[in-house]
Amino acid sequence: MTIGEKIQINRKSLGLSQEQLGEKVGVSRQAVSKWEQGTAMPELDKVITLSKVFSISTDDLLGNTDAETDKYSNNVSIENNVNSTFNNFENFLRRNWYRGGYLFIIWGCLTVAMSLGVAYSWRRMHLPGMMLTGQVVETNLFLYAMKQPLVQIIIPIGIIAIIFGTVVIIYGTIKNKK
Repeated sequence: MTIGEKIQINRKSLGLSQEQLGEKVGVSRQAVSKWEQGTAMPELDKVITLSKVFSISTDDLLGNTDAETDKYSNNVSIENNVNSTFNNFENFLRRNWYRGGYLFIIWGCLTVAMSLGVAYSWRRMHLPGMMLTGQVVETNLFLYAMKQPLVQIIIPIGIIAIIFGTVVIIYGTIKNKK
């Protein structure tokens, strides 16, 4: 396996583009492309930097390995894949943390809907008895629900979650544009 093939395999296992690898090493995308195609060789200082980026030895990168070292290299490659997956996920969360606001909005909507559903069910079960005893029955479901003690607590919590989620999304979107 040539050094160019090793550079390409390790770059792809880390999920890096040629441009991203070039930035880490301090060269252009075209230089990385030439290394991978075998039309040019990286300088010694770049080989050292590449080995640090790929977390492999310079011997492994330059091809001075035997069969046992290749087994170790495969394990390192798997470890690099796992590490790159976690790093990509961590970078995604850092860039998109504000999208968690959607979860708050969904949770708030579900809380409000479930509270109204419980109030509606309770009203349907008790409506005939309430009418027979002459109690005044509220016809507006939301006003009826708001008279129930548990619902008086849960619906405002849901509304607060919706507002909080909206604020987080707006703040994050504005901050990301800067």
